Amino acid sequence: MRISFLGTALAACVLAGVALGSPAAAQAQGTTVVVIDISYIFKNHVRFKEAQDAMKKEVEQFEEKIRIDRDAITKMAEQLKAVQPDSPDYKRLEEQIAEATGKLQLETSRARKDFLQREAKLFHDTYEEVSSHVATFARQQNIGLVLRFSSEPIDSEDRAAVLQGINRDVVYQNQLNITPHILQQINRGGAPQATAPQQPGRQAFGPGAAPR
Repeated sequence: MRISFLGTALAACVLAGVALGSPAAAQAQGTTVVVIDISYIFKNHVRFKEAQDAMKKEVEQFEEKIRIDRDAITKMAEQLKAVQPDSPDYKRLEEQIAEATGKLQLETSRARKDFLQREAKLFHDTYEEVSSHVATFARQQNIGLVLRFSSEPIDSEDRAAVLQGINRDVVYQNQLNITPHILQQINRGGAPQATAPQQPGRQAFGPGAAPR
């Protein structure tokens, strides 16, 4: 059992290109790992926030229109109470109420679906943009692995926040946070910026203090 384990470990080291017994070679050829706070980027992504605000205004305007239409239906319902049930006016008003109610429900359903689809596309496109910047930055800096982490402090008074914090994948990182660099590139606009490639084992992205 021990021989099998050692053989597997040796094979893994060979495949990774790490020379056993050579720390310098391991450092030079090992995988450079960094972290990024995706939630922080979304919260501070200027164009993403502007698009969200624009959609929020559209939703508010639509909700105001729906409120006006509902008030109109309510008024017709009040008028219906004052009409004789067996009169032609009652039937005509009743049909108008049913038609207006159905139209309002259909319009609300379509608008809700449209807003949800647009919101999903906004999140998807923004994430794709962030991923593109991260991939370009990682290739330029010879970074082999980018892990997601959260820089949000844990609220000790909030049970849900504490449990969420305990389940974080990254418990500690020391100057490996590339969030500020990626956010700066994104808010600058345009395609990912090209920089000179770095030598393996070097970290040209500077200090990675957690963003505040």
